[in-house]
Amino acid sequence: RALRKWSPSRSRRCAHTEPRDKKTVLVGESLGALVCLGAALAEPDLVDGLTLINPATSIGESWISPVGGLIANALPESLYRSLPSLATPIFGAMGWFEALTERAPLPTSAAALPGAALELSRQLAELLPPATLKHRLSMLSDGSARVASRLAAAKSAGGGSWPWARRCALVAASNDLVLPSARETLRLQALLPGSTRSVVEGPGHVCLDDERVNLLQLMSAASIFELA
Repeated sequence: RALRKWSPSRSRRCAHTEPRDKKTVLVGESLGALVCLGAALAEPDLVDGLTLINPATSIGESWISPVGGLIANALPESLYRSLPSLATPIFGAMGWFEALTERAPLPTSAAALPGAALELSRQLAELLPPATLKHRLSMLSDGSARVASRLAAAKSAGGGSWPWARRCALVAASNDLVLPSARETLRLQALLPGSTRSVVEGPGHVCLDDERVNLLQLMSAASIFELA
């Protein structure tokens, strides 16, 4: 929706309400990175720097779209509500989801683990019901297509030249099992002249809470802090 509803008139309103002596740096992970890149391509004069972490611009090459669509459309509710605790390890380190739920970390006791895992699944399924999952997958597909169209148009015109590209950090987690982020950031680096690419060893797809990801260091390597 953010990509679909962004318009020149909305951009002009933002420009009038925010003094341009303030620098605008967009930071996003996964879907958030897709939205940030889409906004920067649509209104390059309003963005000064970007940090894109495991960007979902590669959603078309991932298993998540067909599998997620099948889960959202065909899985019985009882199975849907029991699935999340089994799927969470695919997305990141153990416990990455704890800030989203009301419960304490999963117990280490083997006897208590099954009940705790089922309760965790119930809470996560309530946070992302099937209709919401379908909507998010639709946003990912639509947004990645729009971004791909803008990048392709720029390439066919002789290559893109965006001021913010010189202060763009492309970050991939080496153990991203959801998206082919290492390959995708390499592709984006070729399309965004001047951008800086980093691969962080160890983390999975959801990685901003991982201590191995030093966001300030990554942004500094991309000269983003030279904006200050």
